[in-house]
Parts: sequence; C-alpha cells; structure tokens
Amino acid sequence: MPNYINFYFDDLTYDDSTFLGQFRAPDYDVKCEFEYDRKSGKINIWNNNKTIEEIGVIPIWFLNFKLQKNGVLNEKEYKISF
Repeated sequence: MPNYINFYFDDLTYDDSTFLGQFRAPDYDVKCEFEYDRKSGKINIWNNNKTIEEIGVIPIWFLNFKLQKNGVLNEKEYKISF
C-alpha cells in the first residue's frame, strides 16, 4: 500500500457531509475519482486506473487539514514534497 508523499486533488467540491473530486498520485501512477462521506468516513472510488487494493488509503486527512486551516477548499489542492 503506497504512502503518498506527492498528490493532487482536482475538481473538488464539498459540503458539510461530502468531499467529491479526483485524486492523482503520479509517483505511484494512481488516478481515480472519489466521494468521501465526511460523517461515516466511507469512501467510494471509481474511474480508477489501479485496483482499490493497489490505491490503498487516499489521504483525506489532507483535505480536512486544509479546510480547518483555511476555512475553505480550493477546486485544486495538492501536496508536493521536495
């Protein structure tokens, strides 16, 4: 299971109960769309180029962190480490 260091969230939309968007991690050649239920913690993944097992855990913690820090999420959020 990958430990994502560099990743991108695109086409993000959200409300009090859901995060919806695309996730990309080029270092692992992972691409997928997702819907995360913020209340139950359940995630649905589709249009994925790898199996769910190969994708592993999408770093939703980052979206929660950015939302708490900034009060809003941009349509594109990313984390890049050098």
